[in-house]
Amino acid sequence: ANGNARTGEYGANALYYLSLITRFDPSAKSSSGQSVKDAALIQLRSLIKGGNEPFACTGCYWSHAVVASSFVLIKNTPELYNELTDEEKARMDTLMGALAIAGNWGYNDLNNYKTGPDLLGNFGKSYNPNYRNTYLSVVLSASMYFGADELDKIFTGFDYDEYMKKLET
Repeated sequence: ANGNARTGEYGANALYYLSLITRFDPSAKSSSGQSVKDAALIQLRSLIKGGNEPFACTGCYWSHAVVASSFVLIKNTPELYNELTDEEKARMDTLMGALAIAGNWGYNDLNNYKTGPDLLGNFGKSYNPNYRNTYLSVVLSASMYFGADELDKIFTGFDYDEYMKKLET
């Protein structure tokens, strides 16, 4: 990750891998001598700067689960998390919240929406088991990231218009 970050599925996997290495060995270096921690931060910052983040919508988006797992790992790795600015931490919180809302929107048994939060899809949560599988781990990661009580507050305090405004900002 020589200063360039990739997005999408490969970028999500790279973020997870680099963060995992940093978790176990914060001083790890690549074969070229680059700090793995620095590479993880480059990847993360690319993801949360805006325009590269997953669009937090229901469906079989496998990379969303990897991003959510990476955020839990980063938040619990002081060598990474303490390097972030308050704004970057807030961006992580917003993105994790958006992923959790997408999971709740589409898979909460009390909801039976016919579209995702973006209002663009022809969605039914019973269409394909892959839809349910991909977001179960996202919601579980969100619970570990925020804590169960805080995540419950995010779900019960959800306001669609406020949510969309925050994401657009």
